[in-house]
Amino acid sequence: MLNSQGAPTYLVYSTSYRFGFFKTIGNGFVYSFRIAGAIFQVLGELLRGVLGVDSLGGPVTTIGVTSKVLSRGVQPFFEIAAYIGVNLAVFNLLPIPALDGSKVVFTAIEWIRGKPIDRKIEAVIHAVGFLLLLGFAVFVDILQFL
Repeated sequence: MLNSQGAPTYLVYSTSYRFGFFKTIGNGFVYSFRIAGAIFQVLGELLRGVLGVDSLGGPVTTIGVTSKVLSRGVQPFFEIAAYIGVNLAVFNLLPIPALDGSKVVFTAIEWIRGKPIDRKIEAVIHAVGFLLLLGFAVFVDILQFL
């Protein structure tokens, strides 16, 4: 949905229902996949340039938003916790060095080659990826304060 300036906006709402235990577990999976779909949609918008890097936030922004949501009550806090949890799961599966998604890529390369990649080279790649991820997290938080 676009606002009057043409920028994308997202409407989030919640409704309370009572279900049985197994129905609740099933609905939890469905809700998690909906959140993941929204995260992939935002990732697509970032890659297409619809959203800028300034719309991202790092750990400081996440803590700030979470504390504001917590002041609204327990239910909104659990909702933001679900978003954070699914967001971490989705991003952890991306093929970025130092994340689990890159482990899948390295395993696939080893499977195709028929021999393992030198562990020292893999360790250096993951260390560089980790430093870049930390730098990016700091960078997006700095952008929030500029």
